Amino acid sequence: MSRSALFATCALLAASCGGTSSLPRASEPAIGEAPLWVLAPHPDDEALFGAEPIRRALREHREVSVFVMTNGDLGCERDGYLRERETAAALAVLGLDESRVHFLGYPDGYLDALGATPLPPRERRDADGRCVLGATTYAARGAEHTDVHTALTGAPADYTAANAIGDLAAWLERERPSDVYVAHPIDEHPDHATTYVLLRRALESARLVSLPRLHRALVHVGGCWPNGDRLREPCEQIDGVLGKPHPPLPGALARYVPTERLVVEDGGALARRAIAQYRSQLHVDADHDWLGAFARGDAIAWPEALVREGDRVVRAPAQALIADEARWSVAPHALDASEGTTLEGELASSGGRFEISLEVTVPREGAVTLELAPRDAEGLGVRLGPNALVVSHGTTELRDVYVPDASAGPERWTFRVDPRPDEGGVIELEIRRDGALVAVAIDPIALEGARVIRASASGGASVARVDLRAL
Repeated sequence: MSRSALFATCALLAASCGGTSSLPRASEPAIGEAPLWVLAPHPDDEALFGAEPIRRALREHREVSVFVMTNGDLGCERDGYLRERETAAALAVLGLDESRVHFLGYPDGYLDALGATPLPPRERRDADGRCVLGATTYAARGAEHTDVHTALTGAPADYTAANAIGDLAAWLERERPSDVYVAHPIDEHPDHATTYVLLRRALESARLVSLPRLHRALVHVGGCWPNGDRLREPCEQIDGVLGKPHPPLPGALARYVPTERLVVEDGGALARRAIAQYRSQLHVDADHDWLGAFARGDAIAWPEALVREGDRVVRAPAQALIADEARWSVAPHALDASEGTTLEGELASSGGRFEISLEVTVPREGAVTLELAPRDAEGLGVRLGPNALVVSHGTTELRDVYVPDASAGPERWTFRVDPRPDEGGVIELEIRRDGALVAVAIDPIALEGARVIRASASGGASVARVDLRAL
């Protein structure tokens, strides 16, 4: 996790998913032997949200693998090689051998920008400490003392989404984990949110008989959570929180309830000793720094079970939700929104999950807006631009997502609306472009009685077709 100010735009990617890298396939592990994974966006995130799961798994003599997407090398002011060494030291505190640590080596601060075209070179430190330009993955610590792509193929990878997805997919096929702890897709840091999207798309690419259960954890949400209420870093020193449970999420997200809460027997003391290894990231010692606030008397996550649906991997429903057939009040083929027009359709039922698909064309200056709301009231809205999308509820912005690889031609956008009664009654919105997962958003304001869907276009954009189906 980079300690610089959070990015102004929380972003994700939408490049097409590549195939897996070549790697010998292991035999299916016996029941109970599948490893536990922790997938961290940056060095130190694995200690912030994965320390207790790692400790428990090792105590049960279960295999654990840690994968780190970036080396935390955002510019030459941050030394990726140093941060790799800190990760190895932190995990040694938790009892994990360095051979179980894998550095993917993709660019810190730019995971959301990974697309079909390789990113240009970025500034970073080399092994001798010099400030250089680099355009491929690298690592000097962890398994085989090199980055994952080089270990798989013999050469480093260009910075593309397909390479990152392929690296993850290859290792998913090899180890077939049963549980993966990963950053939550609503985390405000773009690298954190993108790490989840890369994992989901790797799961769709990998040839797996069974899918792992994901455990989504939050780090950046509402400024200085889980200690204090400042809107941004630097955060105040932690005071009186050691050993206490995590507080609710800030603001309206307080109703978004974690359904996994592990009791930490030592009050987070071991996790703080691991966090203390990240001296380059600490302002003071781990017992007083904001990072230490994540080592508490409990470890929380939002778990999700996944199922295959054709070529997709989607979230299983939280409970049986029976809905009437969803339909438009007008025939879908009659819908055609262009400049200055608004389409409106009415849902026959809104009691369960449903999916909305739009075929849109968005030129450089254009936009398409989709709104789901009770009649004459504010609701959930999505605005699509050529390289971005914004998710909001009324005037409250929920997500601002960068989308690379904009196309001048028609694109198929899909919005899966999933009520989560077990997590505080929030709405989860899964967004895909041409079948590829782009973003996930949480709307903490329940859409009770939502009946109307509106679509509009501006700036030369158009909506050729809107389809709606119950799930």
